[in-house]
Amino acid sequence: MDTLKWRIKLIAIHYKVLGVVSNMDLAGDELIRWLFERCGKSEQAHGALKNELAGGTLPNCLFGGNAAWWWIAGLFPHLLFAFYCLE
Repeated sequence: MDTLKWRIKLIAIHYKVLGVVSNMDLAGDELIRWLFERCGKSEQAHGALKNELAGGTLPNCLFGGNAAWWWIAGLFPHLLFAFYCLE
């Protein structure tokens, strides 16, 4: 019975392998620290695009129309930032 528990425990172990390619002039440990500090920022940006800028509500069932909708939704935050900078 103990060997069965040990086998189940070994099967449940998961490893995460991560590769980082960058053109930044940082040492390896600094680059990994920077990467983990900004963790979750892309999910926040995707959530804002999907929920606040109507990216999750696609206009029709045609690929071209939906692609244009995503393009406009992705362009909109940059336009807002540009308008704020003009003031």
